Amino acid sequence: MYPSLEYRGIVLFCSTIFITFTQNILRLVSSLLMMFYHACKD
Repeated sequence: MYPSLEYRGIVLFCSTIFITFTQNILRLVSSLLMMFYHACKD
């Protein structure tokens, strides 16, 4: 049983969105941490 092409496309699409979302969250968290670090350091 091979998954249909449509199913594979949906999985690929969802994983791409998930990866992009995760990268954006990580970037946001790291920038917030840097802001807190500089605020506490002063």
